[in-house]
Amino acid sequence: MEKGIFNYDNANVLKLDTNQLNENIKVIDDIFKNYEQIDPTIEIENGNTKLKLNGYFIASIISPLNLNKLNNLYVEEEFYHTYNELIVKYTEVKE
Repeated sequence: MEKGIFNYDNANVLKLDTNQLNENIKVIDDIFKNYEQIDPTIEIENGNTKLKLNGYFIASIISPLNLNKLNNLYVEEEFYHTYNELIVKYTEVKE
């Protein structure tokens, strides 16, 4: 994935397993409190696509996702601090 400046106005939002999000709410809170920078990654384990923040498992991704087209991930930190809801956006490579 590329690093740099991206326009996320038209970005897609990852759809995550809400049960796993609820189970990991303390982990998510700790990451937002203890890390200056949030680094989202996507990994495939046992055929499941999973979101990790700073190396910690957060939730499975339930929406179809073409990892070959994935360009960049972005955590809406301000949205989390305001509404206590995790939003992770991504952009895709244009063909």
